[in-house]
Amino acid sequence: MKRIASFAIACALGLVLAARGGAAPDPTAEKTPSPQDVAQLERSATAGDAAAAWRLGKLYEDGRGVPQHYGEAVRWYRMAAEKGNADGQASLGRMYSIGGGVAKDPAEALKWARLGAAQGNARAENNVGVAYKKGEGVPQDDAEAVTWLRKAADHGLDKAQFNLAWMYIEGRGVRQDDAEAARWLRRAADKGFADAQARLGFQYAQGLGVKKDDVAAAEWFRKAADRDHAWAENWLGFFYANGRGVAQDAAEAERWYLKAAPTEPWAEYNVGWLYSVGGKGLEKDDARAFEHLRKAAFLGVPPAQYMLGQFYESGRATGRDPVQASRWYREAADRGFADAQLRVGRLFRDVGGDSLSVVNAYLWFNLAAAAGNSDAEPLRKEVAARMSGTQLAAAQNLTRDWKAKGADVPVTSDVDFAASVAGFNVQEVYFRPAPAHRGEEAWMGVHYALAGGSGAIQERWTLLCDGKELFAPVELRYDPDAKAGAREVPLPIPAGAAPGDYTLRLRATRNGAWIQREFRFRVE
Repeated sequence: MKRIASFAIACALGLVLAARGGAAPDPTAEKTPSPQDVAQLERSATAGDAAAAWRLGKLYEDGRGVPQHYGEAVRWYRMAAEKGNADGQASLGRMYSIGGGVAKDPAEALKWARLGAAQGNARAENNVGVAYKKGEGVPQDDAEAVTWLRKAADHGLDKAQFNLAWMYIEGRGVRQDDAEAARWLRRAADKGFADAQARLGFQYAQGLGVKKDDVAAAEWFRKAADRDHAWAENWLGFFYANGRGVAQDAAEAERWYLKAAPTEPWAEYNVGWLYSVGGKGLEKDDARAFEHLRKAAFLGVPPAQYMLGQFYESGRATGRDPVQASRWYREAADRGFADAQLRVGRLFRDVGGDSLSVVNAYLWFNLAAAAGNSDAEPLRKEVAARMSGTQLAAAQNLTRDWKAKGADVPVTSDVDFAASVAGFNVQEVYFRPAPAHRGEEAWMGVHYALAGGSGAIQERWTLLCDGKELFAPVELRYDPDAKAGAREVPLPIPAGAAPGDYTLRLRATRNGAWIQREFRFRVE
């Protein structure tokens, strides 16, 4: 099986408020205080020691030496902040920013951050910068964000150095500059800041602002992965799976993918793909592949959704289920995955000759071609040759709408679409002649559209009057030949049937896919 997608290139990292997350552990700061230490801090804080009050708040926020309690953390932070302690002001502002132990209040967060920043507190300066970048408590202003982030970064705060690097990566408030971004990332990474280590690894992997160097990339991914950074763990697994910067080792790739998978959806996909092909030190395992692909698909990873569709369509590791196959193909296509768009286009092309199916086939071939799938262009031309000018205009309008806003497009019903995987569709259910009186015998009929494939069609015919079944459903089997798809079956309307609104319902099943159609009429 070919690799469907090498990896998610977009980095999921973002701006970081000045808390401890992502930083290198500080053995002194992390030491759990004894009950006597906590009691002494509380005595000092109560006596007016602002620094002791801040440290006590930090213990409550982190749950070290005392039960974790954000409300208590805020109480002690406020005591420190109101006495002019810059650390307390920075911490209290952050609690208002995240809604920790107090109602979230961006304006109050910014107020306390500014007070701390005015004293040159790097954490407070960083938080003011983040507020300007996000437009929280103040009008959004990238240039002002950079000013404050640079102050904090120059004061040596690793989080601010990472945040400033991100502004250079995005070109917000500064000219986009990958080299400058890499410089600030390196400064933060050297301090052990895991987010910066992970992103620096990505810079080396892609050659962004630095010379492309897979060995260096793997080293930085490992540093971050050793700090339990899931995104880096996933990348390190990818490097082992593909032999980039390290010796190719499927078992080692599996280890890192599984470590990342609980919090990193792309790791679920990557390990699922790995199980589907096997490799050095790892046996192929379709059941485990299916398990992880399914998790990743539900978490919205497009190539996982596409592969899951393939598993359901082929019956690999699970019973063949065309309905589920079509569902997951469509999920991936809606997220812009070109291979899935191509498959969906083919399904619409094969579902039948109605106008809506043809329009949708063109739409998805068009989108797949625009996304770079080389197989889509000739298929688009093939469909276009059979379309009227009105159909072609409708399809082109749908394409523009989809690209503009990712809008849902008109489709045939889910079961119709799914049935195309099984190679059939129901075009019409009818009575001949339509019964008008009790006691008449009529023929119930169905026209199928056969789009390849083989297998009998299982029919379940039900007759209802005012929503109630008149008799047990009739179960029939129909073996269509290669071309013919029409059949009729006699069905008398019971002589004792009451006048009313009748419904003839057919549920047709073939190769696991089903379609339901109804014909309604009135009997006097």
